[in-house]
Amino acid sequence: MKETAVERKEKKSSPARGHLLADEESGPRIAIVDDEPQIASLFSVLLKRDGFKVIGLFSNGMELLQSLENAKNVSERATLKQSLPDIVVLDYMMPELDGVETAKRLKAKYPGVKIIMVSAYSLTSYESGERYFDAYLKKPASVKQLLSVITSLCGT
Repeated sequence: MKETAVERKEKKSSPARGHLLADEESGPRIAIVDDEPQIASLFSVLLKRDGFKVIGLFSNGMELLQSLENAKNVSERATLKQSLPDIVVLDYMMPELDGVETAKRLKAKYPGVKIIMVSAYSLTSYESGERYFDAYLKKPASVKQLLSVITSLCGT
């Protein structure tokens, strides 16, 4: 299968899928969790184009949580703080661990992390998990909508 231009560009400028990238620069660090690699890569490229730092792409919630736990076990707190995302863009329907359960676990361990839930399902589907995420976007969400939500969560 041929690579698209977006996928080639993503390979050059991103951490390996499933791993966090430590970042000492200031500004919000964003992790993207989506089981559809094309969506995650597209979000990543577009966010980077607008000046945001994407520090990790993950195919499911368990992969993100394990990566955070590995960073915590392997490195000192300072390094974990540098690799901990400020914002997680999180898909709802994923294998192994859905978005709501991932959000619950993230908020329990890392309460300062902001979570944007993204899904094709309506908000009423999330009533049980709504308190675990900070914003909701309905797919297909435009880049403008995503940037607006991220900017408002960052307070800029």
